[in-house]
Order: sequence, then structure tokens, then C-alpha cells
Amino acid sequence: MKNALHKFALLTYIADSMSGKHALGKKALQKLVHLCGEIGNVNTGYKFKLYTYGPFSRELAGDVDILDSMSALSVRFDAVRNGYEITVGEKADDLIGKASGYLNENKEKIDYVISIFGDRLAKQLELSSMLIFILKNDLVDDPTNDAEVIDKFLEIKPHYEYSDVVAGLSEVRSLI
Repeated sequence: MKNALHKFALLTYIADSMSGKHALGKKALQKLVHLCGEIGNVNTGYKFKLYTYGPFSRELAGDVDILDSMSALSVRFDAVRNGYEITVGEKADDLIGKASGYLNENKEKIDYVISIFGDRLAKQLELSSMLIFILKNDLVDDPTNDAEVIDKFLEIKPHYEYSDVVAGLSEVRSLI
């Protein structure tokens, strides 16, 4: 239960930290948690696999639903945006308080990731998260070869602009 409590508190803390920034959806939350693990070196407890929109954790998706049912998160479909919006629920503070040790230990690292990525749209988060996934999961023969990494990214995600991938790779390399 301790590990589940940490995961639940992490998701709730991120949702709370995103209040007042871009609307937080399911895709963005997935990517922010992935980035907290990969850039912030936070032990998130989640394992990510390559999925339609980049790195994805089924367990994280399930935990969001659990937190919604517990009223720690509020997950609502926004028909105008055609996506979900995640905000903190009425029980968020209680949950965050119960895991204060874990959060205090990782707060600076989580806040660092949110300071860099918190104002970005889900598609921008997907770009960074996907590049890190390629670099750290042996999807290319030589992860130090920018051309190979960019080619692999565009093979998987052809709808991105080449120049955006180049800029994203440069940024990601500076952060990991």
C-alpha cells in the first residue's frame, strides 16, 4: 500500500501543481510522470511502454480512474477541447498529506520538471517524452547519433516537423 500511496500522491501533486497552467489532460499527465522519472530521477513506480501517443503506463491510467473515484482527482471530459481535464478533487490535500515524506523527498525534482514542461501542450510533452524513450530504450543502434535518433522519431511520429524534433532533441540531451 505504501507504494500505491506514493504513486497516488505523485499524480495528485502534479495535478495540483498544474493548477493555473495549461489544462491537464490524461496524455499530458502520462508524459509529465514519465519526464519526472527520466529527467527528475523520481522513483514514480510506473513502467512505460511505447504506445500511440508515446510512452504510456496502463497502471498510471488505471490509477487516475481510482483517484477520480476517491475524489482525490476530478477527471472530466471537456467536449470543447475534445479531451479530458484533470484537476484536484476535494480529498487531494488529505492524500498529499499522507505521503508527505515521499513528496518532500521528491518535491524539488518534480517541481523542476514542472517548471520546464508545465506550460507545454500535450503534443510538445509527447515530443520530449518520446525522444527520451528512444534514447533510453535501445530503439536506435547509436543513441549518440542525432540523425539516427531523429530518423527513428520521425519513423514513429511522422506528423512532427523535422525542425521541432531537432530542437527537442537538443533540449532533451541538455536535461538527461
